[in-house]
Amino acid sequence: RLESQLRSLDLSRNEMKELPAEIGKLGALEKLDLSRNFLRRFPEEIGDLKSLVKLNASSNDFRGLGALCLEALSSIAVLRTFDLRRCPRIGQHGSSDVSHLASVLGPTVECFVTQQTVSREEKPHAA
Repeated sequence: RLESQLRSLDLSRNEMKELPAEIGKLGALEKLDLSRNFLRRFPEEIGDLKSLVKLNASSNDFRGLGALCLEALSSIAVLRTFDLRRCPRIGQHGSSDVSHLASVLGPTVECFVTQQTVSREEKPHAA
């Protein structure tokens, strides 16, 4: 079945406003590119992507950190890269947003916010 075999999915530049909850059924997915859409939030089912290593969600319209379902994302043990560059409402609170991302996602996830790269081991600074 496709759900158990799909490893990489590029949904960039599709003018999507919502990511369907069914995305969570793609359990073998390792790379997901959602960049350059109009997404405002993730569904909780994003946390069901237990094989996801790289998530590109840059250039979207997320309504703040709460829209990212960080608790669900933090349950993905293999997640290593989370790109949120050019999301105007993410990082608007400077180092507090960056620190929160790092503390929830853990030291193994590299988060890209605005034009900076931050991991838990680094001291966050304002964007």
